[in-house]
Amino acid sequence: MVVLLILVSLAPKTVASTTISIEADREEASPGDTINFTVVLGPVSDFGAVQMALVIPDGLTYLPGSGALAPDLKRTLGFDLLEFTEESLMVTGVALTVDYSSTEDTVLCTFQCTVDEGFSGMARLDLSDVAVYSCVTLEELTERYIVNGTAVYIPGEPGGDETEEAASHVDDDSPGTSDVTPVTPDAETFRSLQKRPLKKEAGHHRPAQKAGTELPADTGDEE
Repeated sequence: MVVLLILVSLAPKTVASTTISIEADREEASPGDTINFTVVLGPVSDFGAVQMALVIPDGLTYLPGSGALAPDLKRTLGFDLLEFTEESLMVTGVALTVDYSSTEDTVLCTFQCTVDEGFSGMARLDLSDVAVYSCVTLEELTERYIVNGTAVYIPGEPGGDETEEAASHVDDDSPGTSDVTPVTPDAETFRSLQKRPLKKEAGHHRPAQKAGTELPADTGDEE
């Protein structure tokens, strides 16, 4: 009985709701500036497979080659496959046997953007194609996750009409906060991730899922 109680107390607690957030190293920037961004996962449980894509807004340009997974992230998560795909700006990863759990925040990746010349206004960065699964139960758990985007303000020329307009215009209906609708891959895509060889084939990248894709009912039939 004592041993059973100890095992229960050591078992990871289920996190019913958490966040995936984009953080910027500044709130305001000027054309030509480089901004550093970090994608952070909040306290989590049952984290066994993930996909998400960066959404770069008008006014910012992704700096090629700047996207990178956090150091030692694959080992930290215990994933068997984990990659950042430059072409689609997508993070994809899966574990085969054990889900990741943590009571602390976990940095997933970092990237940089430059501010376009001539742009002024509010530039919002978001995540799309977000999907999270347990690799143990194969249960889709995306609804547990609140996606928090971020915004950087780029002022216009001093005294210009666009400065006042940009400062006052913040679209509350735009995505980037908790109203982001996650898009999940289909069941076959998830199963293919688990069966995928760990050695990455040269030039092969998994494309992002199309918006509006819904997860069909899993009948359990295998081909």
